[in-house]
Amino acid sequence: KEEVGLFVHAKSSTPLGDQIDTLCREHDDLHRWLADGMKGQQVPDALRLLVTHIDDEEYDLFPHIFHALDPEQWDEIELAHRAVEEVWDA
Repeated sequence: KEEVGLFVHAKSSTPLGDQIDTLCREHDDLHRWLADGMKGQQVPDALRLLVTHIDDEEYDLFPHIFHALDPEQWDEIELAHRAVEEVWDA
């Protein structure tokens, strides 16, 4: 959801593009590493990355984004996130 909603607006409204690109690469790594489920060989690597990834998002990136975006952008983000949820629920 972040990649189709939040990150799109954050990249256009903040100087955090490089950090967002790093987080997107980490998302790709996590998806790949967890593709075989919890018994995959890279689960320990994924869990280690997830700990730092969540901290980077929650404490470093999100506070800056929260104040940088306007209400219209938040509305568009909400719509994008809902669209993703509808696809997941289908």
